[in-house]
Amino acid sequence: MSLTGLLNNKDVNEFFKKIKPNKNEFYTLSGKTPFSNEYEEQFPYGLDISYDSTLIGTAFDYLARFEIARSIKNNKADSYKMLYYGIPKSGLNKVGIVINDRKFIERLEEYLNDTLETIKKYVNNEIDNYEILLNKVLFLARLEHCYRIGWIGTYKQLKDNELINNEIGDMSLDQLEKLINWFTDFKPNLTKELKNMLISLRECFIKTVVNENSLVIFNPTFGKASELVNGADADIYIDGTLYDFKTTKKYGYVGKDVYQIVGYYLLKNIDDKYTFYYDERCKLSSSLFNKDIDRIAFYKVRFGEIEYLKTSYLRKFNKRKVLEEFESVLKNINPNFDSIVNRLM
Repeated sequence: MSLTGLLNNKDVNEFFKKIKPNKNEFYTLSGKTPFSNEYEEQFPYGLDISYDSTLIGTAFDYLARFEIARSIKNNKADSYKMLYYGIPKSGLNKVGIVINDRKFIERLEEYLNDTLETIKKYVNNEIDNYEILLNKVLFLARLEHCYRIGWIGTYKQLKDNELINNEIGDMSLDQLEKLINWFTDFKPNLTKELKNMLISLRECFIKTVVNENSLVIFNPTFGKASELVNGADADIYIDGTLYDFKTTKKYGYVGKDVYQIVGYYLLKNIDDKYTFYYDERCKLSSSLFNKDIDRIAFYKVRFGEIEYLKTSYLRKFNKRKVLEEFESVLKNINPNFDSIVNRLM
């Protein structure tokens, strides 16, 4: 169960309710009231299927990572190097369990390799046309969803979309092309939505908070603390701030979103406590090791607004006691707490 899933646990939810920041403790760079109807949409909402909004959210996370990497001098490769053996590849493996067709898998593997090479060139400013990335990040998002729902969920999704029959055998050429297109070719309204988001990202986020010397950690993890909750990684860390990207068309204050990003900050503190300074492997598993998080923030892509909260807000609750209680909650949830945090990597 991930940190997001843990928020459905009654004890976890009650813990975060007690330290929930007031929305007035947030502030925006624009000066607008956080989470308010003062926000203005930067572009019209162009999606007509609920699943598409989820797909777009994941695709934008990839797209933002690569676009930000183009804007910095250091750490650029960290934006894509994990993709060569990470979640998209694992997602393709789930698809391969469902569709045991050599030609199909070879075609998707070829497209994945081409996607990764294109991304590498884009990040390193060898190509400038961002439009060639739009289908490719949607492809990565599709594979990530297959990874997260597993092969059974993938089978159901393909069947619901009438891409496979009850009996999975040799496919006709028409069936093969239809299935490949579902993974690699996307409706114009999806690519247009991503294009609008990228323009907003450039104008409202990158120009404001990123410079070529920025310290950027892509998808930061929290070492042993991530393991305690069976996986946790944030969207991005830039110059002391942990950001969470939101592609929602809603601008209001959402408690679970706030709990999640505050939870990341607390996990970072738990990991710091149990990171052994003499164990280099331990430090490598904690991408924010020796990094301060001064603020946590939401970037609302559709509105071009950034909502900041200083982590010092926890002082009013006694941060030390908050961490002790959070650790106690984690111990109750994970019986392997002590063996995980005291283990040398």
